Amino acid sequence: MVSVCRRVKLTLTVLMGLTFYIAVKLLSNGSEVSNDKELNADKQHVQHQFQCRIPDENLRNLSDELREMSQDEFKKRLDEALSQAQNHKPIRIVHVEAEYHKTGRSHKTPQCCGNCEITYDISKIDDPNTKAVVVHFSRATKRYFMEHFRNRRADQYFVWQCREAPLMFQYRHMTFTGIDSDFNLSMTYRGNSDIWFPSGWEDSIDDLNLPLTDDKFNELVEGKNRLALWVVSNCGGRSGAEKRMKYVKDLLKHNLDIDLGGRCFKDRSENFNNEKYKFYFAFENSWNCSDYITEKFWRNALSYGTVPVVLGAVKGDYLKIAPHNSFIYAHDFKSPKEIAEYLKYLDRNQTAYVEYLNWMKQPKRASPMANRERGMCQLCRVLHGINVDNLYNPNYMSRYRDIPMFGHPARPRVVPSISDWYLGEDNKGCLDDV
Repeated sequence: MVSVCRRVKLTLTVLMGLTFYIAVKLLSNGSEVSNDKELNADKQHVQHQFQCRIPDENLRNLSDELREMSQDEFKKRLDEALSQAQNHKPIRIVHVEAEYHKTGRSHKTPQCCGNCEITYDISKIDDPNTKAVVVHFSRATKRYFMEHFRNRRADQYFVWQCREAPLMFQYRHMTFTGIDSDFNLSMTYRGNSDIWFPSGWEDSIDDLNLPLTDDKFNELVEGKNRLALWVVSNCGGRSGAEKRMKYVKDLLKHNLDIDLGGRCFKDRSENFNNEKYKFYFAFENSWNCSDYITEKFWRNALSYGTVPVVLGAVKGDYLKIAPHNSFIYAHDFKSPKEIAEYLKYLDRNQTAYVEYLNWMKQPKRASPMANRERGMCQLCRVLHGINVDNLYNPNYMSRYRDIPMFGHPARPRVVPSISDWYLGEDNKGCLDDV
């Protein structure tokens, strides 16, 4: 009898653990990216960064502190600050993630970021050397805060991390009740986040060995023997997901040769070589949301030298971050029929097609945001009092001007309301698109 009870107890424990795991997975389903890829993004970024990022020369004039410096003097000052960080014990950042919050995994940032150790071990939160706690949105609840952050210290920065569009919070009926004013910094894909955390950039553009030589460029172009690819796993539920499905079906009606993959097309092979395709449909599942441009654009298209055809954010958001003339914006065309005819034209006219790939002949630093630090690396800089990446924030003059480029602010940084910022400051069309 005792043996049977033990087996029953073990079975219930396993089932409860599996139920929790599935629930966490469902929370992050909208991104269509595995959590492993998202969790490893900063580590991959650390591995692939060979040159310290320094803000573009034209941004220095925004800062009274930097205006009189030359770019060489600015670089020297940044190098000195980063070197000084190596003389101290690494600052610990605890990353409270959905799946790995009880593991002892950790890694160090490179010198370009300062001197930090990033760990997923939440038992380290109360350690005196832990100066920042990055909280994944799925853990940002009043109940979780009360359970794990009851003894929060005044010298710690709590950072709200999210790569999901605001619509996801409406669909899941998630709120910020009880924790709305508990964060010091935001870390999201939005360009006006305190810490910029774009989705998919780290292991795409940074991986490319640019500029391509003429031989490599010609080899890439000549190797493209398929027209277009769309891989999708979120088939509906959101207005954007339903609209993009209809859009692609309309393209197929106009005899556009599109290979289809993902869970939405179970009878299709997913073993695609994206590099062989001329075009990839990088259609987001949320439309009109500020800066919501995901791995579909970076990892699935540009990193393979494939031209993304995009729908999701407004065109200006793509222009702010994309390499010059690297994408096709579907809303520039009057109808799916018109864009289908244009893609067929580019398929026949190689001279016109390669215009969308010429960015690969330029250094990777030529991309608009290539010199903007991001993610855990930017956060590590901030913890060391290195705030130069604030210059890229569109709200720099109103929110960051009084924060020194090198040094800590007189008062701790705070986000008065995550809800007001994340939901209230987005495009109206984003939250209306239900």
